[in-house]
Amino acid sequence: MIRVAIADDEALMRHGLRMLVDSAPDLKCIGEASNGKEALALAPQCDVLLLDLRMPLMDGLEALERIKALGSGPEVLVLTAFDTQSNVLAALNNGAIGFLLKTTPPLQLIAAIRAAAASQTLLSPSVLQELLDRARPRARDPRMSALSERELEVGQLIASGKTNQEISAELYLSLSTVKTHIARIMEKLDCTNRVQVAIKILEHNAA
Repeated sequence: MIRVAIADDEALMRHGLRMLVDSAPDLKCIGEASNGKEALALAPQCDVLLLDLRMPLMDGLEALERIKALGSGPEVLVLTAFDTQSNVLAALNNGAIGFLLKTTPPLQLIAAIRAAAASQTLLSPSVLQELLDRARPRARDPRMSALSERELEVGQLIASGKTNQEISAELYLSLSTVKTHIARIMEKLDCTNRVQVAIKILEHNAA
């Protein structure tokens, strides 16, 4: 059972998310938080935290930073709207495993929670690209040259939103080999999660 906590200052949003989470047989909402301080208190109890960025008392970015400082905290999926591009990128760079728009379809949200619990994420390349276009200049990262041809191929598939299983099937590689390639990509690009890899790949493609 995947334990999920919801942090959002809107009661209606929390209620809807709780109903959705509890409708899945393998997910259970273990608590709600209406501000960053409450989210921080809930973090040790859950596997995945759905975290809004704009909350009172302590905002989502500060809560995320403190949660990641715990070391053994949950995977964090950021909930956001389009008017927080720079904050989303800051959250991803600070260790969030991914982000979701509040308009994400229910089945995609459930899939994203399951992926996050497995230390993966479902990416929306179009949203990532729009965030990059608005929030930061395009620049080629010299570390990209350290990637092998196969690693770059795997990276491109990560940026296109593929899961490990889909990459394995598309490249005719074992799942363990895919995981090894991803670990090497993260090490070479100094990334802590797949979203950061996707951002660097998209920047590389656009440079």
